[in-house]
Parts: sequence; structure tokens; C-alpha cells
Amino acid sequence: PTFPLGRAVSLGITSLRPDARSRINWSLGRAFEWHEGTDLGALPSEPDSIGTLLVSLPVKLEAETLSSLTQLRYVGVYGTSASNIDSDAASRMSLAVTNIQRYCDDETAKFAGGLLLGGLRGIFVRNPETVSLSEATVGVAGIGRAGTVVSRNLRDLGAKEAVPFRRNDGDRRKRLRRCHAVCVCVPPNVRVFGEDDFETLSASAGLITTSVSHTIEMEAF
Repeated sequence: PTFPLGRAVSLGITSLRPDARSRINWSLGRAFEWHEGTDLGALPSEPDSIGTLLVSLPVKLEAETLSSLTQLRYVGVYGTSASNIDSDAASRMSLAVTNIQRYCDDETAKFAGGLLLGGLRGIFVRNPETVSLSEATVGVAGIGRAGTVVSRNLRDLGAKEAVPFRRNDGDRRKRLRRCHAVCVCVPPNVRVFGEDDFETLSASAGLITTSVSHTIEMEAF
């Protein structure tokens, strides 16, 4: 960055090894304060002196929070989305906001495809209602980069149908009733599969999420 970085703080990023943290410190020319929690208010010193933030997707930065960070100039999101940042507020403050684009799209899609195949054929869990991929309709929740690759791979493998849908699709229920399996491909802070969806989905259908469990309502599950 060509602007002053100021005090550098990381929130909610727990998966980086010490050597990776050292490389980040070295590349930006300063030592980050690494905090595994996601609450700015829990920092040991005042957050209004922060100039640089590196955050995970569960860290929500709403307009009120951003406006309190008077020295903030840069926010880096450790993920493929930036939906946890209030983009309008960030624009008003002229903040630089970045994310990690095209991170593991193909790897995620292949992983999801492997789980789908194993689930449909009853390899991982005994399932008396196995179905071949050529007969299967697979729902893909999330039509971003990873979801698009999952859909393409399924078609290439000979799936009968790969059905994309969003949270607010009008014909969502109709599509879900046809699905032998559903793959959820959205960032971890986006919930797309809820109680109504579980009630609609066949009891024998498989559900796979390529993210953490926040993407589905676990109580409903």
C-alpha cells in the first residue's frame, strides 16, 4: 500500500501458522497484533488507533464500527468474500478493502464433487436409496466462483442436472424437491439453508457444505 498503515491488527484468523504470520509482518514492514477473537471491543487497547485491519469473514464491520476507527485506512479480508464489510460505509471513509479472489475454487469444487459422488453411491454412509450420477439432480446453493465450478464439474461428470439457486429464489422449494443432493458453496458468514429448506428437501437427500456449519441452521438440521 502507498498509504500509512498505522497500527496493524488481525482479528479472527486462527489458521495461519507462525511462519505465515512472520511473512505477513515482513512483507508489510510491521508487526501485526494477532488476536484470535472477533470482537474489536475485546482488544487490550483502544481500537481507534488502528490503521490496518486483517480480518476473517466472521468479523462483522458495520458502519457504526467503521466510523469509530478514525485512523483506519485499510481492511484485508482473509477469505473470498467481503460481505462482512459495510461497503457503503467503507466507500464514504475512502477505505481500501481487499479479499482473496479465486482462492481454491477448483480444489473446493473437486472436494465437493468427491463428497457428492460418495454420498450418492452410499460409500461414506450406508444409504439404501443410492442413485447414479447420471440420474441425479444436484442443487448448488451459491453461484459464485466455487459454485460455478461445482456446477460445471458435475455436468462434465455426467450429472443429470445441476440446479443453481439463491436464498430468495421464488421457485426454490420446487427445485429442492427434485434434488437428490445439495451442495452449499457460500462464504462462512452467509446462511443459505434454513428450516424451510430442510422441510422441503427429501429425507434421503444428501447435504454438503464446503464451508463451516454457519451456512446452515444447525438446530433445524
